Amino acid sequence: MQITFLSLRNFRVFATLDLEVPPGLVGVYGPNGAGKSTLLEAILWALYGRARTGKADIRTSGSSGECSVELSFVHEDHHYVVRRSISGVNSTVKARVEVGGNTVADGPTEVGRFLRSTLGMEEAAFRSSVFAEQKQLAAFSDSTPETRRRLVLQLLGITPIEKARDAARSDARAKRADHERLLHLLPDVNQLEERVRSGEEAAASGLARFHNAKVEHERASEAVAAIEASLRALEGMRATHALITQKGKSARAERDRAAASLAPLETELVALLDAEDALASVGSGRPEAERERDARRLATLDQVIEAASALARLATPESADGAPLVDRVSGKQQEVVAARALESERKSELSAANAFLSSATDAAQRAFEALERSAALTSEADCPLCGQELGPGFTAVQQHRIDDHGHAKASLGEAKSRVAASKAALTDATKRLQSAERELAELTVQLEKTAAGRAKRTAAAERLADLHAAMGPSTFNTPQDERTAVAAALREDRSTDERRAVLKAQLGRLPALQMAIATERRSLEAADAERSRLRAELDELHFDARLFATLDQQRNEAGESLQRASNRLQDAATVSAKAEQEVASARALFEQATIQHQAAETLAEEVRYIGRSADLLHGFRQQVVAAIGPRLEVQASELFNVLTAGEYDGMKLDPESYEISIIDAGVPYLSTRFSGSEVDLANLALRVAISEQVRFQAGGQVGLLVLDEALASLDVDRKDRMLGALTQLSGRFRQILVVTHAPEVKERLPQAIEVVKLAGRRATARVVEVGAS
Repeated sequence: MQITFLSLRNFRVFATLDLEVPPGLVGVYGPNGAGKSTLLEAILWALYGRARTGKADIRTSGSSGECSVELSFVHEDHHYVVRRSISGVNSTVKARVEVGGNTVADGPTEVGRFLRSTLGMEEAAFRSSVFAEQKQLAAFSDSTPETRRRLVLQLLGITPIEKARDAARSDARAKRADHERLLHLLPDVNQLEERVRSGEEAAASGLARFHNAKVEHERASEAVAAIEASLRALEGMRATHALITQKGKSARAERDRAAASLAPLETELVALLDAEDALASVGSGRPEAERERDARRLATLDQVIEAASALARLATPESADGAPLVDRVSGKQQEVVAARALESERKSELSAANAFLSSATDAAQRAFEALERSAALTSEADCPLCGQELGPGFTAVQQHRIDDHGHAKASLGEAKSRVAASKAALTDATKRLQSAERELAELTVQLEKTAAGRAKRTAAAERLADLHAAMGPSTFNTPQDERTAVAAALREDRSTDERRAVLKAQLGRLPALQMAIATERRSLEAADAERSRLRAELDELHFDARLFATLDQQRNEAGESLQRASNRLQDAATVSAKAEQEVASARALFEQATIQHQAAETLAEEVRYIGRSADLLHGFRQQVVAAIGPRLEVQASELFNVLTAGEYDGMKLDPESYEISIIDAGVPYLSTRFSGSEVDLANLALRVAISEQVRFQAGGQVGLLVLDEALASLDVDRKDRMLGALTQLSGRFRQILVVTHAPEVKERLPQAIEVVKLAGRRATARVVEVGAS
């Protein structure tokens, strides 16, 4: 990792700063309180969002503008730009990462996850290895043994081996549990084999029973056939007997019908003879001229009464003044205009929501396609953005696509909600418009009815006056009284006419009635003759019904015997089939049990194999851990000897806790026995050794070392040796940043950045030539 550019806006004492950061060994110097550590804090805040104060206090004092840090760095031959900012009265934090000009992570959470994956370490590991803040040089050694052990294993790539070992152990436990469950479920093969033999014996017994039932069924069938032959000989005579009997019943029914019909006809004949006398006694009624005159008078009276009734019905509120209705109609028209305007506004809102939904749908589809493409990525594949090999960062790219897809789905859900809300609002506006239009139509109709009612009343009054004039004078009190009298006279005329018509019609039926009576009498005589003839035929047939009934009963009994034999045959067939099925099932279970026993043996072999794999991974982990400790100890001791000019024999690291001991006169002592300068040198040596080991583990790609005031506690001689050692280390690291307040230190470094105080508690920084003031 090499930092190339740092841009600050309203970040603590730096109101504005654009700084090109040189590679190699770089000194960062300036007076105390100028803002040297703030530059390093800006780097940590950009990468991990970490600051020594709350986010509300990061912004430059007295400034309300956006606070931002933009950090450019090169890592594993890829150029990254990280931008993190604070804006607004609520101090909202935003973050973004770009690679090759393309955004690969957006939002604080996604950016943090992406950078941790890209750099391969959490913030604590970063600050404990390659980034030593002011007075934090001993942060690693001051940690608890478990924390130090976890950080070292994480930094040096041992954690994946432990995860693989733990996964193998978990798989072995799961397989072992499956094997034990399978053993409990395994059937007894010997019992299943015995079940097959028993089933075969039962199948043989069932087959014998089936053959016996078949013989019995054949005998019963022969008995039924013999009885059927005897019955067929009597069937013809029985059919003739039944036909004659049926004809006799029909003749009897015809005689009963004729007798029943004849009685009412004779009664009706007596009544018609009486009707001739009644017709002679009925008068002819009033003359036709009087009837026509009363009919015309009745029609006129009906018109007068109807006109008076219509005039009375028209005396309703509809005939009143319509002025209030006009005002209501006008008000309702204004309400309709307003409702139409609201509906138009809601339609516009729905169109906008549909446009947003279409855009969100397209975005979701693109995110889904990108997610599908990223699912096929591997660490050997090229980055879809910059074309470089992804390496360990391929999981971050996949996670980024997953998060993009999640954001796109969330936007799509929001768009759908907006469309649903707009549709509901449009529906409500449309209902209000329809309601207003319906009420306007009802008021309009009511207004029209009021006007029409007044016109109808005027016309009805004029018509009633004309009818009274046409009717002339009357001796009755009211038209209704006169109508009642006239109608009664006309009804009496109609009653007389109807009575005469009925009597004439009855007398017209007399010839047909006399003919019907003669016909029914002939039918009665013919039925009696047919019955006598049929009785003679039955006497000549000599059919023995009792013999036929006996044979029929024997046939039924034989049929029942045949049915029982059939049932026994069916039962025997069912038992035989079930026995065969049981044999097949037992054989299948026996074969399945054999396969299950073989599967149990295979699973046991898998348990042994996976357990062995877990043991091998654990041994490999132990071997790697055992190798790392000595290498760290050798590298740290070599650098510590250089920094102390051989004053001590070296350093020793505890293989489990990685606690530092300094070897003095061949005896290792814990670092608490020595002064602060020796401890700082020992911690520096361990940090450099860890960074070197990380670089070695990563194939030479980790290349940053930051030391903030690491030289402050050293005397002149050790400070010179420290600077010499850092000069030697610059060949191993792409970039070493040494922060110091001592101006003379920068003279010993090839490149320097000067931090300058400005008025009003402000500061700036610049790259200066070595030796320049």
